[in-house]
Amino acid sequence: MSYKEFPCEKIRAGEYKYRGWIVSCVGYYPPDHCVVWEAYDPETGCADFHAFSKKAIKKLIDDDILKMEKTKMKKETTALEEMEKRFAEGWHNVISKIKVEKTGDAFYFMGWKIYPEMPEGYFEDTHNGSPLSHTVFIINGSPLKGGKRALLYIQ
Repeated sequence: MSYKEFPCEKIRAGEYKYRGWIVSCVGYYPPDHCVVWEAYDPETGCADFHAFSKKAIKKLIDDDILKMEKTKMKKETTALEEMEKRFAEGWHNVISKIKVEKTGDAFYFMGWKIYPEMPEGYFEDTHNGSPLSHTVFIINGSPLKGGKRALLYIQ
């Protein structure tokens, strides 16, 4: 598939519909001395693509659609399978180089257990940033009253 196979449907001057996105000419951009184009999803209203030509916008949209189709064809992996793979590759904190440890079937980072799914009674601790990629802190109550903190793996 290529952008040549799917023609743009003209809506009005400087605005087109292409494969579900609305492509519009934003106008002249003085720092780069060129015209800027933008594509946004009408369902969400988010501007997903920006380029200096309509042809480039079409290519970006086609590339994104192709990437989405490829990810749909990929086998879905569970969080536990992903954690096993990351551990085998040397899963660690990039800054401090502290590695994830495995004891039996459980994974630990600096004493915190890493859960593949949210355990019952826990909720996300939004007050602290996680020290490990693809994880967030979870907690089952106030640490001052004996609540336990752990990490939740995010796919």
